[in-house]
Amino acid sequence: MFTENIKKLEASDWWSLIKRKCSSGTTVEFARLMKSLHSCPANSAGIERCFSTLGFVWSKPETD
Repeated sequence: MFTENIKKLEASDWWSLIKRKCSSGTTVEFARLMKSLHSCPANSAGIERCFSTLGFVWSKPETD
């Protein structure tokens, strides 16, 4: 019964639930980020820019 209810949750609703249940600041911030990501349309220019910026931040710095 519980598992079936979980399967029907939208991803953004799941992360909202996690955010409400957690007390750690880092976990709450991560849940907020994940909720925001799951709420964005996959083909919007804004989310494309976010992932592009994230790629620059996470990539290794080039050496000469």
